[in-house]
Amino acid sequence: MKTETNNRMEALACIIADLKAENMMMTERVHQLMDDYNNVTRLLRGKEKHEPNTEGYTLSELTEALEKCEALEKEKKELKHQCAHLQMERNEAKSRADDCEHQRKELFKQIARFDKLEFKEIGTSCTSKPFAPEGNPVKVGSTECCTCRHFLKMDKYFCVLCACHYDGMKAMEDIERKNADD
Repeated sequence: MKTETNNRMEALACIIADLKAENMMMTERVHQLMDDYNNVTRLLRGKEKHEPNTEGYTLSELTEALEKCEALEKEKKELKHQCAHLQMERNEAKSRADDCEHQRKELFKQIARFDKLEFKEIGTSCTSKPFAPEGNPVKVGSTECCTCRHFLKMDKYFCVLCACHYDGMKAMEDIERKNADD
């Protein structure tokens, strides 16, 4: 059973490492997108239209200035499109990063629950649910045991994985947190 537990823990550790690596890559991408977005907005702010003083300019100078203005307008439109696209990518990346963070938290909760599991021998009396409705002790591995909310898994021959201890601790923490909030 020790080897099985070690294998489970090793698999969970690999999953956590993969999630951390993906989270770091997403964070880098979000920073890169934010930098790109800031550069685009800075460019847009720097290329605003100004009314030139046209006195004393030749026709060729005014034509050249007009062509530059038209080119800048075209570039401004392209930059606005890029900016909108980068904002959309940034929002998607942030959403994926938030999802990864939520998954990471849920995984840590499951690992904490897994760490507090108890192996109960099949056929013994259950300590978490001592009596069935008829007043008889509940046997580990029985139908009542398998429908219990703390039941996780059963080995056909030897034991049952039960999360009663962890679930009880979490229930007490929730009650204490509720009392502290009141």
